[in-house]
Order: sequence, then structure tokens, then C-alpha cells
Amino acid sequence: MIPKTKRTRRPPIFLRSEASSCRGLSLIEILAIVAILAVLVALLMPSLKSVHKKAAMMRCVSNLRQISAASATYSNDHNGDWPPSAVGTVFSNYLIPYLGKIPGTGENYMNSPLVCPLAKVDAPDTQWMFRGIYTPSTYTDPVTNKPVKYGLSYAQNAYCPGTGGNSNSVLNRLSVHEPSKMMLYMEFFGHYLAAIAGVNNEESWQKLESRHNKNVNVAFADGSVRAITREEVPKTVAEMPNDFWQGRRK
Repeated sequence: MIPKTKRTRRPPIFLRSEASSCRGLSLIEILAIVAILAVLVALLMPSLKSVHKKAAMMRCVSNLRQISAASATYSNDHNGDWPPSAVGTVFSNYLIPYLGKIPGTGENYMNSPLVCPLAKVDAPDTQWMFRGIYTPSTYTDPVTNKPVKYGLSYAQNAYCPGTGGNSNSVLNRLSVHEPSKMMLYMEFFGHYLAAIAGVNNEESWQKLESRHNKNVNVAFADGSVRAITREEVPKTVAEMPNDFWQGRRK
């Protein structure tokens, strides 16, 4: 009688040693993995850029809502007057007490309600520009009592000067007939006064349009914020007064 040979059974896969169950990847396999990852990154990049742009757009809208709310509070405290805004008088200096501490150029200056997150452009530093951001003024920090230079990428309607003005000016909030149609603050480049001359400046407007896919965010006198195109803005003095600049028609 032939004795039975004892068979050795292989242990289950989950009990096998690492050495017996794993092997190194070949060069071809590594190259295939790298190629797949490169394709995935290429497919995801446009989506990531789109998400970043949308997030920046929402933050810009939020900035304008904060500026608009601070301006309304200022007006309530000053009998309906606008924050003073004229050549040599920067409106944002009067809003900072209502906005809270604003980071200066020595800090994270982009993290400010006065700066659109996409406002940074390729521009050399000058007296009025810091790393591509317009810096027209300073304010005194109430804690340190030191001047703080800050960035600004929004402008106040030049026809709402707060004091003075001319026949095209809107004296205060009480004189606005159509507050939901009158621009009070908008994205701007290189100045704190939004006027027809700036709208007609091709180079400045192209920089504005590059931020939000040819749209520009605007805060209206009633506190609402929406994006507009250049075609929606009256561009000649002959068209004044109008809803956009004065909140009233001829």
C-alpha cells in the first residue's frame, strides 16, 4: 500500500508574508501611473481655476456689501451725507472706523474689505502703487497711533462728493430718486473717484474686466450689489443726469 503524500496548503492571501505577496513596480508600470496622474491634473486644473475665480467673485461682492453698509452707517451719523470724496480726500478714510482694523502694506494687505482678491496686477511699485495695488492714503491705527498705508481697489461715485460739487452732483442720500439704479461704489483701478474719465480709459477698464470675466462689481445706493458690463455705464456728460451716476433722469 502506497502511503499518502501529505499536501502542504498555502496560507490565505491575508496571512502571507509581505515578501511573498508584494513585488516592486516595473518601469513601464511607474510611467503608466505618472501618465494617468498627469492626465487627471490636466483635466482638473480648469475646474480648480474656475472655483478660485468664483470664490474671489463672492469675496469681492462681500467686500462691496461691507463698504456699502459702512457708508450707510456713516450717512446715518451725518444727516444723510456721503463720506467726503474729492480730489485729495479719500472716502475710505471715513469708512475705516466702521469697517474695523484694515491690514496695511506691511501685513496681509490683500486680506482687506477694501481690496478685491483679484485686483493685483503686474505693476512696479510707485508712490501710489504697492505690488500692483493702489495705495492712495494712510490712516492712523488707534492702537499703535501710527500711520498705516493700505490698499484700495474700489472707488466712490465722483458725483457723490459729500461736500461741494456741481449741477451734476448728488448732495446726499435723501436726494437720490432711484437708489437701486445709482452706483455708489464700484471696482476701479488707480483712483478712489469713479468718474466718466476713468470709465473711458481703455487700459484701466481692461484691467477691471480681467478680474471677473468682463464683469465689474457695483454697489448701488440702496445697498444691493451686482455685476455689470461696460455697456451699461453712461460714458458722456451729455447723458447726464442719469440713473447710473445721479439716480435721476433729466
